[in-house]
Amino acid sequence: MSANKRDAAAGAVTDDEFVRRGAGRRAFALFAAVPLSILAGILSVSLLLSVLGLFDYRQVVPVVLFIVGIFVMFAGAWYDFGARRYVKSLEENRISFGEADMDHIFKQQFWLMVMYLGIAGLYILTALAIFYL
Repeated sequence: MSANKRDAAAGAVTDDEFVRRGAGRRAFALFAAVPLSILAGILSVSLLLSVLGLFDYRQVVPVVLFIVGIFVMFAGAWYDFGARRYVKSLEENRISFGEADMDHIFKQQFWLMVMYLGIAGLYILTALAIFYL
């Protein structure tokens, strides 16, 4: 897609902004991949253990998912997702940044926290679905 078509389609977004948005989406996908892969791993390993007859799937797995969902919720609420290290590297290298940059960092951290809370909700909804269905 040429730059002119992209600008027209994206509402005159500059190339730098276009690249930054793509990098932001990839970062969000990477941060979401970790807890989602843990969810898939828990479900698959526990299903395998249940098929082998080691425990009752409908009793054990919802409890495990609920507990891990709480941990994911706290991880999303308290982890800074590398922002502190990024700001420290800017200060060490004497790169100027202002209030707008800090607002952008805080906004991205907020949306990552909301994403982790949503994934924790997915853990809890999956636990409830397994328990009641």
